[in-house]
Amino acid sequence: KVKMSLGGLSLETFFKMDNFCELLKPALQEYKQQALEKNQPLGEIFELIEALTLMRDQEMAEAGEQRKLEEEGEDTFKIPRILRVVSIKKRKERIKKLRSDTLLKKRNVLQKKKNIGKNQRGWPQRGRLDKREN
Repeated sequence: KVKMSLGGLSLETFFKMDNFCELLKPALQEYKQQALEKNQPLGEIFELIEALTLMRDQEMAEAGEQRKLEEEGEDTFKIPRILRVVSIKKRKERIKKLRSDTLLKKRNVLQKKKNIGKNQRGWPQRGRLDKREN
């Protein structure tokens, strides 16, 4: 990398600003055309600035490509997550349906056990005996 300073500021700080590069490109192209028409060499500073703007453009293009690749990578990671959520929802629905069936079965079984327990205690017999005596 080439380091130069313009008025106490380095060229790198100037090229970090996107607006500066956009404003500088057309001015450089006009100056280059005028120099070619007059058969004069382009100054070293202008050649350096042109090279730096090209480097900046390449860096921006590479950064854009990397962003696209990262976004595509994120999209590929999102797809299985969505599928997992759907499968989990299906599992939950199945579990809820199974739970309702099993809860009804458990309730019936518990009622039968309760009735059997009452019969074993002899309560219904007492009532029958009381009715017979009256």
